[in-house]
Amino acid sequence: MTKIGIIGIGTWGSNHANVLSNLNSLCCVYDEDLSRSKNIAEHYNVKPVQNIDEMLESDVDGIVLATPAATHSQIAVKILNAGKGVLIEKPLAISMDQALTVKKAIDSGGKLAIGYEERFNPAVISLINCLKGKDNISISLYRIGSRPERIKDVGVVLDTMIHDINIANYLLGPLEVSSVWSTTDINGREIFVTATLDGKRGTAHLVASWISKEKLRMGIGISPDAIVSSDFMKQDSKCLLGGKEVANTLDKIDLLKAEDESFINYLNGKGQFPIGINDAMEDLSIAFDILNQIGVNRS
Repeated sequence: MTKIGIIGIGTWGSNHANVLSNLNSLCCVYDEDLSRSKNIAEHYNVKPVQNIDEMLESDVDGIVLATPAATHSQIAVKILNAGKGVLIEKPLAISMDQALTVKKAIDSGGKLAIGYEERFNPAVISLINCLKGKDNISISLYRIGSRPERIKDVGVVLDTMIHDINIANYLLGPLEVSSVWSTTDINGREIFVTATLDGKRGTAHLVASWISKEKLRMGIGISPDAIVSSDFMKQDSKCLLGGKEVANTLDKIDLLKAEDESFINYLNGKGQFPIGINDAMEDLSIAFDILNQIGVNRS
């Protein structure tokens, strides 16, 4: 059995606990709120550790890091230096200096994966496959909804738009930010952003919002011989190539389960994880460029 621990038992860490328990891989949990660790551990019949060092000294194979983004780099470096594998929920870090520190720690022998669960979404994969390798692409990507109560240390760019930066970077990169529009809250944190990104294969228009009561996750892509429309929430997609619809029946999946299974396989030497350190750093570079153009308060 591959043994996976979780650091950070908030909403997302609890979701991972449920998935990993069902995969028979959850072995231990830790949260600064020790009573929360105890409750989750009792629920899944695993061990609640008292601190991070105790988890690192155990026989755990890998760790899911689901703490606030501002803590990612410091904890990830400790995990990697201990020679353990780590799956960091996006974003990798909240500064490029932090990201570089994590990259250097990979030399210690630990394996690093970045948790962009949307890259496992069949509708995202369909959008990518319909446009991959083509030129003169235009894609529009939308993530609209209300502000997650659990997110306190970053805004809509690093929490939400980062998914679509990753998709655009994969299809069109390298990217440059050509225009940005935004709305911020009373604390100067961005809550509604549109950004246009130009790449060697085309352009991407990204919209991310935390101010809508409605929820939308979708992508539309166009090239000279292809049109694709993907509903990321419904995991549904339609692709036209050369004027003919491509047979495209998608099986709906549990995205977090797919992510955790991929992490386990990666730890066991069964293939690479789809998103690694270089991908995440490229995404962060674009995200910080957007934030710099907004002039957002990142403290």
